Amino acid sequence: MSFSQQEVDHKKSVSFDASIPLEIEPKAKSSEQALPDIEESNNSFQDTMPLDEDEDKSCCGRLCEAFSRFLFPKLTPISASKFIVLTVLVAVPVVLYIYLFTKMGIGLKTFLYLSQNFQGYTGYLGLGIASMAFFLYLFDCYYWSSRSGVILRNLFLLLIVFACGLFALFTSSDYPFGPIALFIVLIAFWMIGIGRSIFKHVPAKQYVSWLSGPFFCVSFLVFVVWFTWTFLREENEWNPATAEADAAAIGCDVDADEQCYNAFIVWIGPFLISLGLLFLSFFASFLRPGTSAEQETTKFARIWMFLLFGMWVGASLAGAGAGVSTTLAALTLALFIAAAIILAISFEKVERKERLNDIGDALVEKYGNHFDVFRGLLIVTCTPIFMIYFVISFIIQRIRSVSCFQYSKPPSNTQSLRHIGGNGWLTIEARRLLREFQSWNKTKVYTYAIYWGLAFMVMSVIVSQFTLLFLSWLIEKTEAMSLGAVTGLLVAIGMTMFLLPPVPGVPIYLTLGIVILPVGQDTMGIYGSIFYALGVSLCLKLLACTLQQKMIGGLMQNSVSVRQFCSVNSNLMRSMKLVLQEKGIGIAKVSILVGGPDWPTSVLCGIMDLELIPILVGTLPIIFLITPTLLTGSFTYMASVNDGQDYPWAGTLAAIFAAITGVVQFGSMVVAAYYLEQTVSTRGEELEAIPIDEEVREADEKDEAISNAYNQVTEWSLLPLWSKFVLGSSLATMITSCYLVQLFADKCFTEYQLTYTIDEHLDGDWKNLVKPLGIVANILLLVSCLLLYIFRSWAMRKARNNITNSVENIPP
Repeated sequence: MSFSQQEVDHKKSVSFDASIPLEIEPKAKSSEQALPDIEESNNSFQDTMPLDEDEDKSCCGRLCEAFSRFLFPKLTPISASKFIVLTVLVAVPVVLYIYLFTKMGIGLKTFLYLSQNFQGYTGYLGLGIASMAFFLYLFDCYYWSSRSGVILRNLFLLLIVFACGLFALFTSSDYPFGPIALFIVLIAFWMIGIGRSIFKHVPAKQYVSWLSGPFFCVSFLVFVVWFTWTFLREENEWNPATAEADAAAIGCDVDADEQCYNAFIVWIGPFLISLGLLFLSFFASFLRPGTSAEQETTKFARIWMFLLFGMWVGASLAGAGAGVSTTLAALTLALFIAAAIILAISFEKVERKERLNDIGDALVEKYGNHFDVFRGLLIVTCTPIFMIYFVISFIIQRIRSVSCFQYSKPPSNTQSLRHIGGNGWLTIEARRLLREFQSWNKTKVYTYAIYWGLAFMVMSVIVSQFTLLFLSWLIEKTEAMSLGAVTGLLVAIGMTMFLLPPVPGVPIYLTLGIVILPVGQDTMGIYGSIFYALGVSLCLKLLACTLQQKMIGGLMQNSVSVRQFCSVNSNLMRSMKLVLQEKGIGIAKVSILVGGPDWPTSVLCGIMDLELIPILVGTLPIIFLITPTLLTGSFTYMASVNDGQDYPWAGTLAAIFAAITGVVQFGSMVVAAYYLEQTVSTRGEELEAIPIDEEVREADEKDEAISNAYNQVTEWSLLPLWSKFVLGSSLATMITSCYLVQLFADKCFTEYQLTYTIDEHLDGDWKNLVKPLGIVANILLLVSCLLLYIFRSWAMRKARNNITNSVENIPP
């Protein structure tokens, strides 16, 4: 049965929307109109209400309306008969999965059966899948275009897909998210098959947009049924007793102190299905006619992240956080694969290519100036993978050159590739990558790659390892000290860190939350210690603002280097200056004092000779950033006490408050940026009236001239061979160092936790934290930094010489 456009455009229909009740309007009793239509009415709640009723809506009603329009997808209008048919077809595999793989059915028995009978075959099956996929890739299966070649390729691919499905089932005891991820992908294929068979005369894009309603309906019904089921009997709830019983029933082999998250996944499986169908419902709604895909996708991305975070919090508090984190990641990946499958059949090949080109053009327009930064990240992370790829490319090219392997559609060489190296040695695909790589500014890309590697090593070695070691040493040394002595020590350390320009306040508050709690909990208790640390943090911040404003900004305002570091001539700082000079304490000023960078903001206040007290009062809302940061540190310490057994919920709360810290930090920066942008757009004349700092402008021009000269002398084609070798060696040693730390972390560093002691766990020598392989990784890091320093020193000296020579050669 085909779907006529008259039915789609018919105005008299049933309004199907989660935000309003169904309304049935009179219709003609013809056979064509025997069943009502299902029509979207999310656009406006006002369309279904008289004007006077809309004006009388309560605040609660408006809130519910806004919430429903935010949470529920916009549904495509279809006839009731098609809606019912599609809903039933969606529900059939859903019901089958719930019965076989969740606790509402025989899921516990299914997982136990798979574990006992098929887990031993997973290694052979995985090896077979990898071997077959590598074989097809090695022999260019995508170039088999003859009838027999296409049939053979499709059979192989079908066999691989089937084997992957079996692999997901056979490994369910170790990875219980496998079946649900498999189901999400299969339901996409199932509904595509329905469209190709039952609705084959309907355009694919239109058919996919119809699925938004059925997906949402089944998602809602599954959630309601599962939620109701959990309250029917006590054994349907999730509590310690049922968790232990289900773990035994599913065959979990866990220690007494560990949680079996496999049983939790089986219990919560219907909710995960509901979540997945909601995702697909939103995705199908994006293909509606007249939909702004970019706007809808952005809105749904926020909803999806909120749902995932909320579920992770609940699961963590239920004792299965780590497992559910992995499950949610696998579910999201499976949903993106399903969405890609649906998208692939929704657009023709030419249209898909046009959409991809549009996306690429938009990215170039928006982020084109920063591509070298991302290319550097690609180089430092994927260089070993590229090397393996080129080796395989060489092997494939050798196979292609053998006369017995002839393809019905051989790869064709192009004129733009004939001058690219590797002709005859590498495949055309590999040579296209080489062509793209040769167009890059290699000096810049390599330098950014080294900086990316340095940032990674700083975070994973200095911050992750040595900061942890320092904090554990600090906790150990301060345990016997009085609270006053510890406070004085932390204030001195914190003040020193605050006076360093690059250091923000977040790590200082985090340290106070970690160190003060173990010292003060015996005398003040946990809550008293936290409030005490909160007060110390706020006082420390205000004291730091005072010193930065009066000692650095006030006393060094005549220093050109200080003013240049603060970028006083930039639009950002000129806007800040305009706002901060205003009398009183407004939202704009507070947002800048809280959300602006710590050191430059306070120093700028000193340079402008602003009054101290109003600035300190405007800084007080920083308490909303200090509180979650400090609680993150306190809960991190509590989670490490006795391996987390004393406070099993502390790890979850630490993660939650860490996320809140990020939101508050980012949010305050966004608010500050908003008001600064408003200042630039609405007070342009006042900004232009602010005089330019000529001394800073001259210093900026000198730096810009040096930067331009540096870019000229470091152009890759002009570099001498030895300098290319130095920069390349710096990159190679940095990549090696990063891979050693990432892939062999347990062989680079001794396992160490916050509550450990150097005497007990490192044999009294802190250097035992780093194992021999870790020493090698750190030496490679230092060598990389030294080589980069040599290269940059040579290039800067040559750039300055070129500037000097160009000035001397200017005729008088």
